[in-house]
Amino acid sequence: MTKGIHWLLGLLGVGALCGAYGYGWERHQLEVVSLPVSLPDWPQALKGVRMVHFSDTHLGPYWGIEELRRVVDLINREKPDLICFTGDLVDKSTRLLSAAVPVLRALQAPLGKFAVLGNHDWRFGQQAVIHQALLDAEFQVLNNRHVRLPLIGHLATPELGQKYVSGLMQAGERGMPVYTNRGLGTTILPVRFLCRPEVTVLTLV
Repeated sequence: MTKGIHWLLGLLGVGALCGAYGYGWERHQLEVVSLPVSLPDWPQALKGVRMVHFSDTHLGPYWGIEELRRVVDLINREKPDLICFTGDLVDKSTRLLSAAVPVLRALQAPLGKFAVLGNHDWRFGQQAVIHQALLDAEFQVLNNRHVRLPLIGHLATPELGQKYVSGLMQAGERGMPVYTNRGLGTTILPVRFLCRPEVTVLTLV
């Protein structure tokens, strides 16, 4: 057996191990990321407000209602004041929406629950159905509206995806905080590698 064949077999073996790790372990290892956030010129009365940010559930064959229920239970245990969901509720179908609504409705936040639609939510012309499902789950859906703390799910656009990969960053001359969440579900392939699913807890300081 030549040296080249040995290298090829070794690479195939490493690839198989990485795939097995990403499929069988990492995509199930939910991480809670807790961070303080300072917002310029915000009232002192908001100091200590806890916001939970979650994103990219991609409800479908790889991430379903049981996974969503576990995330909702985890979020409620964090006792957030405010909850933000930043899109891609579904992956390729709205089949699980009716079952998802009562689960999402169980999320508790005294200052409200807010959501935006993601690219997958628009992809198949079902954005009105998804919008209504979020309303039924007692979310306020932001459409052509904005807030001062941008919270983003994973970015599909190359330019922004390279600039705001993940985590907390500063944008603009005033250093406005921007947070990019790694999301919860998967699309195309049920694999995560060096990118654990995430729920973020942001505390205003």
